[in-house]
Amino acid sequence: MKTALVQMNPTVGALEHNADRIASLAAQAFHEGARLIVFPELAVSGYPPEDLILKDHFCGDCEAQLHRLKTQLPPDATVVVGTPLARKGRKYNAAVVFRGSEIIGEYHKMLLPNYGVFDEKRLFEPGTQPLVIGIDGQKAAIHICEDSWAPDGAAVTALEGEEIDLLINLSASPYHRGKLINDRIEVLAQTAQRLAATLFYCNIVGGQDELVFDGASMIFSTDGSRMARAKQFREDILYFNESPVRKEAPLSEMEEVYEALKLGLRDYVDKIG
Repeated sequence: MKTALVQMNPTVGALEHNADRIASLAAQAFHEGARLIVFPELAVSGYPPEDLILKDHFCGDCEAQLHRLKTQLPPDATVVVGTPLARKGRKYNAAVVFRGSEIIGEYHKMLLPNYGVFDEKRLFEPGTQPLVIGIDGQKAAIHICEDSWAPDGAAVTALEGEEIDLLINLSASPYHRGKLINDRIEVLAQTAQRLAATLFYCNIVGGQDELVFDGASMIFSTDGSRMARAKQFREDILYFNESPVRKEAPLSEMEEVYEALKLGLRDYVDKIG
């Protein structure tokens, strides 16, 4: 099964624009043969949505875009999309799974970061249940960003015993110097090893307010080795189950800083106006 990790650059609050981009990029990935297509965390709303989540209509407006996507996504693919959701008066950082013209599952992020630039506990309720679905004869589970960053945490231990084949992680992980090598690769490799699952990590890219997201989506094997990596600081689609597998060369530390400054400034002007 060919998989596409769609490293897109959404704009916070531009819901219709973001949904149009999701539909367009999904069609592109499907045309290239992908039958599992993954988008990043909160791709519909953009990240970080901050106090927009507190507006009564906002989650409903996001869900309206999901209903529109039902008729616009490839009918013969499984597509995973990050979005805010409201359920019974509670708001969640969620992922929905489309197949054909239906939503066949939704997952609510279990571990909500509340440190540094993150304040998700103020905006969302934590999820309590894992989601495991069948995709092309394989068992796949969904995580959202922080869920996979704690190999001993509740979101990982909830999957022990499930014998999953794939772990799909939707992320909005901002850049700081040295993070890719020192933090992300190490912890995601540990999670893949612990669950003995192939881990698909799909990160957002772009600048939003004071944050810069560098992309660098990755795929890890069951033994924790890194099999593929997308570009940094630009939109990209990383395909898996093709030969040769693409593994972008790392940027130097100085190149990373330069590209982060360029992307952050450009998107600040383009998105904020």
